Amino acid sequence: MKKLTFMLLFLSSTAFCQEKRFIDGAWGITFGSSQSIARGIATSKGASFDAAGSRANTQIFTNIIFAQRQVDTLQLSYYQNQLWRAVLTYPIYTELKVMDEYHAIINELNKVYGNAQLIDNFMYPYKKESDDNVYTITKGEVDHRAIWTVRDQGRTESTIELRITPELRFILTYTCGPLKQLVDKQNMKIKTADY
Repeated sequence: MKKLTFMLLFLSSTAFCQEKRFIDGAWGITFGSSQSIARGIATSKGASFDAAGSRANTQIFTNIIFAQRQVDTLQLSYYQNQLWRAVLTYPIYTELKVMDEYHAIINELNKVYGNAQLIDNFMYPYKKESDDNVYTITKGEVDHRAIWTVRDQGRTESTIELRITPELRFILTYTCGPLKQLVDKQNMKIKTADY
């Protein structure tokens, strides 16, 4: 009887454990999507395409509601017409609200992708225990980031990174590991062509 009770408790508890979801895109737009498919998905969610700000390999969208928050812009970057990076730029937050909102977003992403790696790099003489953490951010004296990493079948890492800028806005970046490797190779080839 004790074994049966233990087994039932164990099985029911594992049913509530959440498996870490693979990072396969952002806002319902899958990595590898073409510009036309991504634009269709974004505009179907109410986003406005910014033709003046967009370029050949980059699309800019405004009028974004992402995870029930207003976002200033969504920038989609492409390699050979395949989405490899999505960058969401949030509006400027007040000093009173910025850290609470930062931790709220981290907690929401943790529920989907597992626990983030938190990075808090403080410039001397500031320390993590500083009384005025927001002041150190606005002066560029600290780098707050949260990074989620998920491997693609154990080979390549796709990531999500949330960081706070000195202007007190969030930058949330989704990056496809396999396509980023190709972009890095292409950029290195261009950079070293003159040698």
